[in-house]
This record gives sequence, structure tokens and C-alpha cells, in this order.
Amino acid sequence: MKKQLITAVFAILSLSAFAAQPLSEDFESHKLSPKTGDGIYSSVSQWRAHNIQMVQIGVVDNPNKAGINPSSKVLKIDRAVCDTLTDNKWAGRIAFRGARTQSFKIPFTATKCIVEIKILNTVGGQVGVRIYPDMDKTTKDDFKIVTANVPASNDWQVVQFDFSSIVSLMTDYPSFIFEVDKKTTIASQSPELIIYIDDIKLVDKQ
Repeated sequence: MKKQLITAVFAILSLSAFAAQPLSEDFESHKLSPKTGDGIYSSVSQWRAHNIQMVQIGVVDNPNKAGINPSSKVLKIDRAVCDTLTDNKWAGRIAFRGARTQSFKIPFTATKCIVEIKILNTVGGQVGVRIYPDMDKTTKDDFKIVTANVPASNDWQVVQFDFSSIVSLMTDYPSFIFEVDKKTTIASQSPELIIYIDDIKLVDKQ
């Protein structure tokens, strides 16, 4: 019983420590993952696959260190094939597949309201960032999602997501979800898709 209590207290303290970080993630503090799974953890942050039946994540060697992203480690998001899901009423939920973290403070202001991410997406498509303004109300209707079209490329691209419309609604610790291949129907998002992300940060709106 004592051991279980110590474990529970440690888990709570760990989550509290994660929640104190500013939004700045380059995945260098994480160990390389021998294979993708449903979560990654370091002393700085923890990330989970959002919809673990459909997504696997892992920290891997940067597949392209040339150009704008010479980092050693990046996050790989692998969205599985979903051919067995034929009912389009699930399309909205399935589109929320990606990687999720609650490890960071995101202190949005009227000027600092852009989430910037480096993305490597060889097939192209619409990706998104979803943020819950209030973590006490994390229902399906209490979030803001911003999407961006990322052209197919073998090179890293810098993509920005503008959250200026919810600055006044933010709490200290919103949930942050990076979502892959935002599409409207199951048919259009059924193939496997792999995307790499890195250098996530909050920047000023120009």
C-alpha cells in the first residue's frame, strides 16, 4: 500500500513538473525510440499518441539534417491505415489522430499567438494544431483548431498556426494536439501517413 502511494505521489509530481515548461520542444531531451509506440517521455516533456488505435509515435533520427533543420532527433507520427472504418460519421474523430501533450504552458498574448512548427511531410496534405483553451472543459466542442496546407516535400518546412482568436480564453495549461492529414471523409484519409515534426515554439505575430 505504501509503495502504491509513493508511486501515485511521484506520478502527480511528475505531471506537475511537465506542466511548468514553456512551449519549446525540440525532442533532443528524449531517448531515441527503437520503434514507435503510444507515448514518449523525458525529463522535460511527455507526449502521447492521440487515438492510440490509429497512431504510433516515437523519437527518431532526423531523416533530413540538411537545410533548415540540422537537429539530431525529431518526433515521428505514424498514422495507421483505417480501411476497416467505413462509416463516415466517424470522419471528424478519425481526423483528430496525431500527437498530444499537456507538458507546456502556452502564454498566448495578442502579439505572441503563433505556434510555429517544423514539419517534414513527403506526401503533402492539410495538418492541424488543436488547443483546448480551458483544460477543465476538454469536451469535443471546447477547442480551437487551426489547419495549414503543407506541400509535399522531402525538405523541412516551417509552418505557422495563428491562435489570436482565442487569446482571451486561454488558461495556463492548455492541451496541445498536433494532428495529421485533416480530411473530411474516411475514404480520403484511410492510407498510412508518416509525418515528422520538430522545433515547436510560440512566436510573435508579424
